[in-house]
Amino acid sequence: MLLIMTLGSIDNTGYRAKFLVLNTDKRIYEIATEVGFLKRDTFYKRFNEYTGKSASGIRSESELK
Repeated sequence: MLLIMTLGSIDNTGYRAKFLVLNTDKRIYEIATEVGFLKRDTFYKRFNEYTGKSASGIRSESELK
């Protein structure tokens, strides 16, 4: 069953997406699909709204530490 994420569920989805970005080597588009986004552009926009940064930017920052 495929779920479509809405704005109301972004908090839980955003937390999970950020966790996966920081703790796995999955590609960003794979994470987007895993957390329920059908369109990558929507995922990128919502992720940026949730964290204030892009998924790749957060991953790059964490690799520098």
